[in-house]
Amino acid sequence: MPPPQWQPQPPPQWQPQPPRPPKSKAARIVVIVGCVAVVLGIVVAFTVLRPMFGSDTETRAGAVGDGTTVTRPGYPTNVPAVADPAPLSETPNPAPSSYQGTPVVQACNLLTIADLNKLGIRTDPNPLPNSVTFERTYLAADGAGPLHAGQSTVPSAPTFALNKCTYGLAAPNGASGEHVSIAVAQDSYYPGTSGIEKYPGAQKFGEVNVSSHLRDTPDPNDRQGQVSMWTHGANVDLDVSLSPGGYGPKMHDIVTVIAANMQAQVAAPAGPATIAYDRAAFPATVAQPCPLLTQDVFAAAYGSALSPLVVEQPATAVGQTTFDARSRDKNYVAMSCYRGTGEIDPGDRQAVELEIKSYLSEESAKKDIAFVGKQHHGQPADIPLSDESAVLDDPSMLGAAGAVTVRKGRFILDLRAHDPRHRNGLTAAEARTILVPAMRQVVRNLGDMH
Repeated sequence: MPPPQWQPQPPPQWQPQPPRPPKSKAARIVVIVGCVAVVLGIVVAFTVLRPMFGSDTETRAGAVGDGTTVTRPGYPTNVPAVADPAPLSETPNPAPSSYQGTPVVQACNLLTIADLNKLGIRTDPNPLPNSVTFERTYLAADGAGPLHAGQSTVPSAPTFALNKCTYGLAAPNGASGEHVSIAVAQDSYYPGTSGIEKYPGAQKFGEVNVSSHLRDTPDPNDRQGQVSMWTHGANVDLDVSLSPGGYGPKMHDIVTVIAANMQAQVAAPAGPATIAYDRAAFPATVAQPCPLLTQDVFAAAYGSALSPLVVEQPATAVGQTTFDARSRDKNYVAMSCYRGTGEIDPGDRQAVELEIKSYLSEESAKKDIAFVGKQHHGQPADIPLSDESAVLDDPSMLGAAGAVTVRKGRFILDLRAHDPRHRNGLTAAEARTILVPAMRQVVRNLGDMH
């Protein structure tokens, strides 16, 4: 029996998408999007200058380690500031998270990195964590604080969601802005989801109902808009922007894979997978920030209960940086994680954001923290925090306004606070009160794991 085909139906109002992160050949700016507010097309981002310069003058080393580059099929070679454009994989987690007694169907388990690879779909290579290239919003097994969906009873992939997966894609034709976003809702954290009106005329992909709301375009391979999917108490909003010369022709395959995974995950939910990096260009352990953001860390900052809501932004490429004209390229991996209270709108939450940059040597990490401290008015943290530390006091950049940065061996840790009272960051004094005690616990947690 041939697979079902479906035709676009009138879409809901289209939501503007945030711009892609910068890809300058000269200087790179680290984009920290721990709290991204997409309101009428406006994106609020937090930035910190770091020495992200791709070296065009040095000969790249052939041995595994600093200076090593990896060529991947379908990706251009010699991309400035990128050592490996496609290092990502996932380690499955068979233990499901539960919220109010209901096992959670995690959005990123519905379309995995392995699925993208099988479909021949490439992620956009970016060594800088951000919400556009790759963001995983999931519910963890820990966290006793409540979730608040507000008035939402349906998931929204283009805007805010409590359970969401977003991939920025590297289209074969070089088209910018191609993406796939998946948001999941269940009654336990979106009350009323099971009672929402279902779209008539839905088609069946196995046990999953599928209703297309893609925009009507002259080219059937120009796929823009949303698709609704539901089965057995789980609802999915799929949002895509796929061009005819990009991944638009793969739309049916994408929906088929998501539907099959949705049916399997509803029957037997798995937990959030762990992101891993191939060792070809980074033959060392990568420090994961999310396991370090425990209840003790959040209580030290805000004195309240941590929710299970996690927002993780893994870089999709191994990066390279050169600290000065005489040194060779240094390879690194960056990941960020954001945890706190459980409101659906990031602007309503209290949260801490931890970004970790893993280098291959302590020397590279020493140069990193020295550069950042000089650029962003680094001040003493007043108490010892690992090998080196500073409170950044640069109100001209939100990511450096009251952030605490620490070097522990070859790892650089940056901790920031987000809450409605401090939308422009913290003062240095506030950072010492809110973030320094929290960072001390983060460093302890890192010591237990590495």
